[in-house]
Amino acid sequence: MKLPVDRTSRLRIKAKSWASIESFMPTPRHHSAGWAHESLDLVRHIGETGLSKRLYAFTSHADLFISIYPEIDRYKEVLRVIFNASTNTYDFEYYSKPTLQPEVSRSYPREVGIDKFSSFIEHLRW
Repeated sequence: MKLPVDRTSRLRIKAKSWASIESFMPTPRHHSAGWAHESLDLVRHIGETGLSKRLYAFTSHADLFISIYPEIDRYKEVLRVIFNASTNTYDFEYYSKPTLQPEVSRSYPREVGIDKFSSFIEHLRW
């Protein structure tokens, strides 16, 4: 099988509106698939702070992929956020280049996760 020259092109996904992401999250079907109330809290925080005006995102199972571009590459200039209910932590993985390994990977307790998210976004200058 011959791969395209740009191997990441098939990984690009158009961002969803923050309203559609928020409405997608709270249904029982998605809670059972790994969504936690904390994930919804983060999405609401993004809307309340105005970050939604300059950040784009899409969801995939329990993952929230956030970027500054309306067409998002899963492994390039993207912040992947997961609330891990088993460890009660927000897990952040930042991919700056099209690699399969994150450049930065951090986990924070639920109590400080949203504040750390805001700090992380500020650090990235997004």
